[in-house]
Amino acid sequence: MTVGPSLRWGLRGVVACGKEIAYLSAMAFNLSDAGRPLEEEFFRKENERLMESLREMKALEQTTGLLSEVSGITDPKLLGRLAELKVTPASVTALSILPLIEVAWADGSVSPPEREAILESLEAGMFFQTVDRDIVEEWLTQAPPPALFATWEHYAQHVMEQLGSHERKALSESILDHAGKVAKAAGAVLGFGGISKAEQAVLDRLAKTLT
Repeated sequence: MTVGPSLRWGLRGVVACGKEIAYLSAMAFNLSDAGRPLEEEFFRKENERLMESLREMKALEQTTGLLSEVSGITDPKLLGRLAELKVTPASVTALSILPLIEVAWADGSVSPPEREAILESLEAGMFFQTVDRDIVEEWLTQAPPPALFATWEHYAQHVMEQLGSHERKALSESILDHAGKVAKAAGAVLGFGGISKAEQAVLDRLAKTLT
């Protein structure tokens, strides 16, 4: 039987489509590669202190307990799903901590009193029982570049697409709760008595991404 040109091209299209579907399917269930750009930007190569934290995380075996320890996330279903998706400890650290840093720098600067108030607020909220305080402190000394937040948004959206409704809600609440604490702590120091417009704008952007 002779296969005509149109059928040959049709078969090639089916094969190509099948490969694309297989690739997307693999990506849907393995987010380790998808998180690499965020890891590289968050744990900046020129910063030895942050790079040492990244090396330590990469040396650890991935477990739900470890994911909780590095992120402050406590919901067991969410942690289980993140482990299934092969989200690395380094990626979940950046996913959880960067929003707090963006809120802290929303007004353009972080004064020493603000920094101490933010750290004390997170300490009181038991955040540092699980999360590396050094990473937060390091980012409170220098503002993250705008491109880093864009990278975070891209990765966060990719993660949210792979979660069920309960897991999305748990991740959103965990991140926004800690980010809100940071905003209130900074506002108290600056005399706002609450959250500034700039901080609220960042919180709104976070909430939009985490839906």
